[in-house]
Amino acid sequence: MLILLLVNLILHSSKAINETDTRKYCFLPAASTVPRTVLTTTNALSLKGCYVPCALNANCQACSYNASTKKCTLLGPLAPANSCSEPYTIYEKRTTGCTDFPLADSNTSYTLSKCCNASDVIGPPALRRVTPVCGNATGFLRRVAYDTILHDGTRWVLENHRESFIDWDEKLGSWYYSNGVAVYYFYMATCVKVPAVQTCGCAALSTELPMAGYTTTGAAVEMEQAPPLCNGGQVQFRITRAAAPSNNQQVMSGAARSIYCAMGFTWMHMIDNGTWYNEWAVTAATCVAKIP
Repeated sequence: MLILLLVNLILHSSKAINETDTRKYCFLPAASTVPRTVLTTTNALSLKGCYVPCALNANCQACSYNASTKKCTLLGPLAPANSCSEPYTIYEKRTTGCTDFPLADSNTSYTLSKCCNASDVIGPPALRRVTPVCGNATGFLRRVAYDTILHDGTRWVLENHRESFIDWDEKLGSWYYSNGVAVYYFYMATCVKVPAVQTCGCAALSTELPMAGYTTTGAAVEMEQAPPLCNGGQVQFRITRAAAPSNNQQVMSGAARSIYCAMGFTWMHMIDNGTWYNEWAVTAATCVAKIP
């Protein structure tokens, strides 16, 4: 089939997704002989993997999917000055006429990560919108994460943050994970115990200049060690994805805190003082002290 498409590559800027960004849209099949402007092409493990990036792109009006190549094309406005020799199928973004997708398992076709063992798999969350997503971990150093394959095929390890949960988007037919700040739609995922002895290493964790009012102490941040961090002093973190509590750069006490590599994907900062348990993904950690 010859489809004439005008290519106009527009890469929309990434941003944190909230639950209202996508749940208002559905996608309905339609046949057309009028070409549309091509915004971009992305990888997608299934047709539903096309819906999410289109729903998040204000310029996207429809999408098309090639199941053989697993490529998704995001489409913009009609280009009626040209015509296609044969009709082609697109999926138009709509807010009306939607039919809800039935609930599906969140871990269907889960494939084991090379960075963990089958015995490390805990399983999917038992309930929707229950926090934290993998429960309050017990044993195994309480290192637990949400092993996730996104719709484009990339693998992420998401934190078992106190505000994290999963829910089903019945309009797009996809599960999503929320950490209370941002939402991540995924193809499949499950909870896993992060192995105590890991075969996958993380990239070196960065240090940063101290925030205003603080100075560095020169002490090294202990990785993969039991608490406390920085000899019990203060630690400056650069937190990604989940903010704690508002900004992504925070100074905290090193007491009851540790940092571990989560299956070669990201460094996790964990606090566990017996009554309070939480995890954040971090990209930098520095031992600091408040300037008198």
